[in-house]
Amino acid sequence: MFKQWIALLLFFLSPISFADEVTLGIGGFYSSIPHYLGAQQNENYFVPLPYIHIKKPHYKVERNEFASFLKIAPKHYLSLSAGGAIAVASNENRAREGMDDLGWVGEIGPSYEYFSYGNPLSDDYFYVSPFIRKAYAVDNFNFDDIGSVYGVIVETGKQLYRTKKHDVKLTARVSSRFGSHAYNNYFYQVAEQFQTLERQQYDAKAGYLASIFSVGLTYDNNWLWAGGFVRYYNYSNSANQHSPLMREHDNVAFGLGFAWKFYSFK
Repeated sequence: MFKQWIALLLFFLSPISFADEVTLGIGGFYSSIPHYLGAQQNENYFVPLPYIHIKKPHYKVERNEFASFLKIAPKHYLSLSAGGAIAVASNENRAREGMDDLGWVGEIGPSYEYFSYGNPLSDDYFYVSPFIRKAYAVDNFNFDDIGSVYGVIVETGKQLYRTKKHDVKLTARVSSRFGSHAYNNYFYQVAEQFQTLERQQYDAKAGYLASIFSVGLTYDNNWLWAGGFVRYYNYSNSANQHSPLMREHDNVAFGLGFAWKFYSFK
C-alpha cells in the first residue's frame, strides 16, 4: 500500500525545469509544538531549512509544503493532502515514561477542495476541503501501518499589502481531525505491561481527535522571506479524552522562520 502512495506522489511531480516560477533559498525555522495531540509537553527546536518555491498549473511547492491539484469542474479540485507528527522519545515525555517510543508519522491521501472564490494558486481565496490520509510510523527505516486520519479543513488567504518589492499575506485555517482505531491506539493506548499506579490500562477508541485553529503571516521581497504562525488545538469531547496519555484539554503551537533567496526564475 505504501508503494502505491509513493507512485501517486511521483505521478503528480514533474521536472522543475518546466515550472512557471522557481525560487530557491536557505534559512531557518524555530518552532514549539506539542509532542502529540493532548501531550503535556512541547518540543522546541530550530532547524536550518531550504526555501523552495515552485509554481506550475497543477502543483506548487511552497517552503515545506507540497500541493498537487486537478481541476474537475469550475471551483472544484482534487488534491493530494499530507501531514504528520514528530518522533517522541518516551524518556523525554512524562506521560509515556517507560513505554515504547513514538516514531515519525507521515500521512498522505486524497482531498477534495471547493473554492467559493480564488483557486489553489491565488493569493486571495476561501475553500472547504474534506480529506482522508493513510498514516505510517517510521522507525529506523521501517514503515508501520497505523491506520488513517480524516477530517475537514476550512481555509482563507488574503494578500494584505503588495508592491513591486514587498508582499504581505495572511492565512487562517480551521480544521477538525478524526482517527481510526489503529491510529488513535498508536498515540493513546496503554497496554497492560505499561500500566502503573498513575497510568491505567487503556484501549483507545476510533473517532474525533481535535479541532485546530491557526493563523499565519508572511512577508516576501526579492531577497528575503519571513513568516510565522500560531496554532491552537482543542480536545473537548475527544474520543480519547480519558486516556492517561491525553494530559491536556488544549495545546498551543507557534513558529517563526526566515530565508535568504539566492536564485529566482519567472
